[in-house]
Amino acid sequence: MELSQPGTEQLRASLDDLLEEVRAGTERIGELQHELETREITGYAGSGEVTVRLLGTGQFVDVSIDPDTYRRYDADTVGTLVLAAVNDGLARLQEAGREIFAPVLGPVEG
Repeated sequence: MELSQPGTEQLRASLDDLLEEVRAGTERIGELQHELETREITGYAGSGEVTVRLLGTGQFVDVSIDPDTYRRYDADTVGTLVLAAVNDGLARLQEAGREIFAPVLGPVEG
């Protein structure tokens, strides 16, 4: 025989409500993660001389270098432009993540 203590049912109901909130929050975070992962981000360097495209997963899918860039700059400078475009793309991905998750996490400083 189980003894009923005062407030047990209220505590159980509160815990059930809390668990439902956690489940809903976890589901929402999964949806937001999927939204970020399906985005395509573009990073730029120079005056658009080098562009990179990456997915929201962080995987780079394209690097494009304007053909005139090869004539205008030496190999080291082209390499620096590529790195700058990659870093720009990663920064834009980070910002997209902040924007997408802001409703759940609140403003996040970066």
